[in-house]
Amino acid sequence: MNCEIIDGVNCRVDNIQDGDMVPIGGSAFGDKFSIFVQVDSNKFNDFFQMVAKNAAAFEEKDAFKKWADTAAPGFDIGLLAHMYAFNNVFKKVYPNAFKNAKESVSFYDKPQTLSAAVDAGVCTCKEIAILAQLYFQKHTNISTKYIGGELVRSKNQLSGERHSFISVSWKEKDEKGNAKEKEYIYDPANPVKTGERVLPFVSSVDVTPEQRQKFETRIHLPSEDAIKSAFVAARSIYAAWAQHLWYYGFNDPSIDFDTSFIMNPEKQPVVMPVQSRGF
Repeated sequence: MNCEIIDGVNCRVDNIQDGDMVPIGGSAFGDKFSIFVQVDSNKFNDFFQMVAKNAAAFEEKDAFKKWADTAAPGFDIGLLAHMYAFNNVFKKVYPNAFKNAKESVSFYDKPQTLSAAVDAGVCTCKEIAILAQLYFQKHTNISTKYIGGELVRSKNQLSGERHSFISVSWKEKDEKGNAKEKEYIYDPANPVKTGERVLPFVSSVDVTPEQRQKFETRIHLPSEDAIKSAFVAARSIYAAWAQHLWYYGFNDPSIDFDTSFIMNPEKQPVVMPVQSRGF
């Protein structure tokens, strides 16, 4: 497992293996991780296979392609198929995964495995994000990282919420055929409900190389007293929610959110007509 701890209470993790202890939390007033969950991905092999099978079927389905081209124009259909399949298969296979989420803190009073958390129904954003990271590692060539950080839903908020999500790096070709690195946020804990099915919550992060460097510099400031908070503005990939903007990043829980923490300037949204939410 590659695990980067940022300012004690945030992390970026990839290459997670069975037996690894992934940091997922700490005490309310702690300044470092003290709660970990042990990975036992072999317990989810059937689930992962089902997700992969459904993703392949969606990618080949004409109705899905037509819907995706309209609902999420410009977004890779194969990538969307994996995320769509993950959220909907998870909902079907583990309908009670979040049923006892309020008991999550007491559940981790002793060492626990990821499968035990799912079976006990104490999942929060952390467990489902770890599962998503494991799936992408095992069944795709998509470059992803599990992020234990913070989410701010509005610039008017004084503070954000501790939140786990997936950072996705994806190479797309521009109009000239040149490969360009694109960054997305996949938030598996916040799917959009559309009847019996759900849409994966995916947002585009438009950052220049300079802005990305500024982000990395900020979170790695050497002084212990420095404010290392940094966020990116992430806009929904869906045409129907073109104006939807959330802020993902890293922050010290004791520090109020400030708009100066946002590293990339916001572009005016392209207002597009509301499209069909299903296929």
